[in-house]
Amino acid sequence: MSSKIFWPSVMVTLASFAVLTARPAAADPPGFPDLSQFAETDPGQFIRPFSHAERWTNGYLFFRTTDGINCAIGGSSWCTGHFPGRSDRPGTCDNVQNDGGDATQPFVFGSKDGACAPSSDPILGAGQKVTNAAFGITCVAGQDGLAACTDTRNGHGFVLQPSGSWVF
Repeated sequence: MSSKIFWPSVMVTLASFAVLTARPAAADPPGFPDLSQFAETDPGQFIRPFSHAERWTNGYLFFRTTDGINCAIGGSSWCTGHFPGRSDRPGTCDNVQNDGGDATQPFVFGSKDGACAPSSDPILGAGQKVTNAAFGITCVAGQDGLAACTDTRNGHGFVLQPSGSWVF
């Protein structure tokens, strides 16, 4: 058999196998906001200027919501602030992140003693979404205290809202 015929056949076969065996993207759970209802923003506006002290931020997007939630989305993602729909614990700051900072793990809630540190990162306004395409993460900000993120790489995320905040 001629190698001119053999290699294209192999490539078509491998491509077909990849399509047939590709794992479907995990669907967001019931109750997660409909991402199509939010306006896409330019992710470039959420990049911090590179500095020696923040070398690890390369590839991350940083934003805050009008409700005071501060987020970073990238290889591992997290948000901090006073989360709606969680019991008020004076003197603490809520956080949500991938368990142990491992992006393959579900998100978990935590808190730390002390005030939440304010951020000067750009605001993701109500009705907007930002996507970090390099890491497959989209976050939205909605009306009335809604903030939510979904990581399409592994089907994990969280919803922060006054009616009850939850992780998946």
